[in-house]
Amino acid sequence: MKKAALTMTVIFALASAVSCGNKTATIEPIEITAEEAHTVDDYKPIETEPVTVTTESVTEEAAEFADAGEGTNFKSGTVNGKVYTSEYAGFKVTFPEDTALNDRAENEKELRKMWSTLDERSKQEQGLHVIDLVANSADTTYVFQYSNTKLMYPEKENVTIEEFMEDLIEFNETEGIKVSAPEKITISGMEYTKETIVLEELSLELVYYARRIDDDFVLVINSQGEAGFDHTILEKAIEAI
Repeated sequence: MKKAALTMTVIFALASAVSCGNKTATIEPIEITAEEAHTVDDYKPIETEPVTVTTESVTEEAAEFADAGEGTNFKSGTVNGKVYTSEYAGFKVTFPEDTALNDRAENEKELRKMWSTLDERSKQEQGLHVIDLVANSADTTYVFQYSNTKLMYPEKENVTIEEFMEDLIEFNETEGIKVSAPEKITISGMEYTKETIVLEELSLELVYYARRIDDDFVLVINSQGEAGFDHTILEKAIEAI
């Protein structure tokens, strides 16, 4: 089995991080009581060897964590209740009541928390995409990712959806892995290229929908669920605006 170029590790990890019992992940605040607080007078200087700290290590994350939308017309979508709206992509999606939605800010906060655990390739891939929404229901996860093809293919112009999908889906059709042929599908008046992968050993099904938005970005919607899950739940939920 080859790699899946859509940074599968990051997506699976992020989808897991933002879902805990189908609830939005939160960080509990740390409370410090007056009894636990200390003043400067409580501490005495300790003689130590001088330590040299370079700014390189301190700013490593900030330098590596990039914004794929910088300098483009990309605009993050908004979340209101169970509705995700993207004026940039021209649609809104109304999810079932049992779905927890995490917007771009929440996703990037979670990604920064796991940054040190990612391999170098995953870190490099992060700067090529914007994960604008992760939606988790009891049975299915939906990831809305915008991929900057100018950054992904700096030496190639006019990358087609077919070329993009060929790089995106790099699973071999082998025993236990079923890969569908790409098909054109119209959702709320907009054409997508759809492709499905079934990992039989894991009883996991991955469904990809890809559509070019403009010269910079391709939208990829990745649905993940138990093999045989209903694709039409998402397809019927997307509405053009």
